[in-house]
Formats: sequence, C-alpha cells, structure tokens
Amino acid sequence: MRRTVSCPAFLLPKIMNERNILPMRNDAVIIGQSELALERFRDDTRHMIVFDVLNQHSPIGNKGERLRLFLTDEAYARARAAQDQGYIRIKKHAAVVEGYILPNKKKKRRH
Repeated sequence: MRRTVSCPAFLLPKIMNERNILPMRNDAVIIGQSELALERFRDDTRHMIVFDVLNQHSPIGNKGERLRLFLTDEAYARARAAQDQGYIRIKKHAAVVEGYILPNKKKKRRH
C-alpha cells in the first residue's frame, strides 16, 4: 500500500502522519515523497534528495530511515547544513527542472 506525505519544507516535525514506503533494489525502504508528488511540479522546486537519517535528534525522520524529498534552493541549503552537522547523509541528488528529474552524472575520465 502506498501512502503520500506533503512536505512543504525540509524541517518537519519528527512525527509524520502519512508515509510513502517504496522498496529499493538493495532492500532499503524510502519514506517521504513519492516520485510523482505534487511538490516535484512546483515552480520553485529545484532539487530531489534521498538521504539517510543518522541521528535521533535529526529535525526530520527517525534514526535509520531513508527519505526522499523535493526541495527549493533554500531548503536544499538547509539539508546540506544538516548533513554537515551529522544529522543526515545525502545518498542521491538530482536536479528538478519543470518537473523533470535530471540525475547528476559523474564525469567519465578519458584515458
């Protein structure tokens, strides 16, 4: 059963009433916004992140959870600050342009 959650900003209360739980390839579970969440299509949405919660005092989620959020530039800056403080670890990042998810690709080295 899939459920969605509306997350207007990065800093949410620790208790999330509705959760979206999706299995991943490595048997991890993603909680948070689905890939088709309405937040993805907002004009100011620029980033999608998947991150692990590392600390029980994290401003969002509980320790050990993996979450997906669609963020504005300002919210992404707060997420990066939370990563620098050791609350979360960003596992995946993708740019979002007009609702399209553009994954970051590492440049290949030429020999």
